[in-house]
Amino acid sequence: MGESKSRPGSRRDCLIETASRLFANHGFEGATVRRIARECGITEAAIYKHFDNKEHLYEEAIRSKTRKHQIKDRLEEARGKGSIEDVLFFISRQILETSRRDPELIRMMLFSSLEGFRSSTLLYKEFRYPFI
Repeated sequence: MGESKSRPGSRRDCLIETASRLFANHGFEGATVRRIARECGITEAAIYKHFDNKEHLYEEAIRSKTRKHQIKDRLEEARGKGSIEDVLFFISRQILETSRRDPELIRMMLFSSLEGFRSSTLLYKEFRYPFI
């Protein structure tokens, strides 16, 4: 806790990781700014030094997960290789591997769809659209 207060980069990382976990477990509505702040050992006001609002934090959590999985890079490597069956197999394998490695991302997608949250378009743009 003391370490995250001394280095702003690690505080931001803590906020994104904690928010991702809480958004995945409770949805956007159920993950409160108060709880995110408490679990990172900071005040609610301190969150707003890093993010404009809760929606901005959600969007950064999505971008962080997308960068982590390098979805666009992996798909670019496979472009133009093989038959349509090969492409479909590759895409299916990538989705299943991502689901296995990061169930939080899949739960965020499900909550996002169920809640009808407007930032869900970013989640689909960042994760699903590259596959299309």
